[in-house]
Amino acid sequence: MDLSIEEYLAIEPRDYTILSTLELQQEVPPKTPPEITLTIQLHHNKESDPRRVFLTFLGVVNLELRQRGSLIEFPLLEIDLIRNSQLENLNYKVRDSEEGSLSFYCKELHVKVLDES
Repeated sequence: MDLSIEEYLAIEPRDYTILSTLELQQEVPPKTPPEITLTIQLHHNKESDPRRVFLTFLGVVNLELRQRGSLIEFPLLEIDLIRNSQLENLNYKVRDSEEGSLSFYCKELHVKVLDES
């Protein structure tokens, strides 16, 4: 298994489903092809838990985002290793397999947990 995916699974991702921030960045002037970075901040499902998860994805392509309701959640954000597929320079497939509200491919994944207490 991939180290970044192991780090992601170690945080118990089903405990962090409520979207706080979704930030999309691209370099200006753009490279060829443009390098897109997506950062997602998720809150713990329990309001009393001060921890937040930051997921940063580098080299994002084929981004699809659909709002399914007033509260944006990712109940089952799955990250699959696709390094050995035919997709050039892409290592991960990311998707919310329960709601279908988010999907994309990317080169890199970084996971960080912050305790805001």
